[in-house]
Amino acid sequence: MDTSLPSQITIGGLRFPPPKMFDGSKEADFENFAYKLRSFFSLANPKLRKLMKESQEATENIDFDLFDDEEQRLSIQMQHALTSLTDGSAAKIVMKDDEYDNGFESWRQLYLRYGQTPKHRAHSRMSAILQWKFRENNFENDFND
Repeated sequence: MDTSLPSQITIGGLRFPPPKMFDGSKEADFENFAYKLRSFFSLANPKLRKLMKESQEATENIDFDLFDDEEQRLSIQMQHALTSLTDGSAAKIVMKDDEYDNGFESWRQLYLRYGQTPKHRAHSRMSAILQWKFRENNFENDFND
């Protein structure tokens, strides 16, 4: 069973590299990493995007043994990719599931730690609005920004 992911994907002559490594030091970088990772994986196999979304929304541990053969292969690929694409505190989360190669559980754990819930995103936007600085000499430009 081939469990490797390509170092890049070529579609119609265009090459798509995997996203840059995520080390967990800047939580704000996770949304960008997650978006690019989902996009890259969906190019490799469209089913991966669906499985990633289901994993990040799961409220309980994901049982590798409940996957069919294809899903197990995809989960192992995901684990290997996450091992290669994470470092620092993010890699420690991925390494916790090294025994089972359950990439979807590792993804769920990363998303639990670094992903923003809709409530958190709304709070962040509200905080940015409330902290906006208006300068008297440049009020109109500041207001329009």
